[in-house]
Amino acid sequence: MKIKETISNKKHRFIGLALAVSLIVTFGLSTGISSNVSKGNEVPEDTFSNGSGSIPVTEWMRIDFPWVFSYNTTWSNFTFTWGPDKQNIVNGDFFLNINFGFREITVTSKNDSSIFGVSHDLIIVIEANDDDYSPSDYFGLVFDTSHDGYLDISDNAYLASADNSSLHACLDDSGFLSVSLPWPSCHGAVFDPSRGYTFVYSPFSGDSDMDLANTLKKGGPNLAHVCFYDDFGKGVFIQFQFSIPDGMDW
Repeated sequence: MKIKETISNKKHRFIGLALAVSLIVTFGLSTGISSNVSKGNEVPEDTFSNGSGSIPVTEWMRIDFPWVFSYNTTWSNFTFTWGPDKQNIVNGDFFLNINFGFREITVTSKNDSSIFGVSHDLIIVIEANDDDYSPSDYFGLVFDTSHDGYLDISDNAYLASADNSSLHACLDDSGFLSVSLPWPSCHGAVFDPSRGYTFVYSPFSGDSDMDLANTLKKGGPNLAHVCFYDDFGKGVFIQFQFSIPDGMDW
């Protein structure tokens, strides 16, 4: 992700530090996520309930920094359902509720409201009604980072494990991910037995191969592949197209 407006190299470094701290808002699910809803889509609630409580914020991140973050988020929602004859993860229907949050972040000074910079990122919230927890459960995210119109082993992938760990991964012919060495996590996972999983992916929270703010096509559809792997070899996957909502300065 690149800062679009900077006044000097010193201020550029300052913005980078400020944006790193913004994962407070990204993972502070109990405080809510502001949103501007894109028309024509079923959208998530302004405040995501994660059932078993928020992902905790460390004490050092409560320091009163001299800057303010303003978030303008437009949500696009996709829901996919598999009946009992199409999956063996749960009895009855299994669903994936996939929410793309296209977020514009403005960093301003507390003293005089001057703008330090504007940046963009894509946060992804995925809900699945799995009825049992396993640290081996994971979500896989693959986008057309090679810009060849296909999703395959050449595209960068992200593996989001239920235990909040991640691994280097690539899309396999099976529709799931092949994995190798550990990789810093960019996600948080919460499991509630009555609701299932809620996964939140955010590039601010770690190191990701996918620079989606600069990778996504601005004037046309983008390809996405999402898979959910349940322990003992069960799972589902889906490929679909999405676009950046109209009117967003990405």
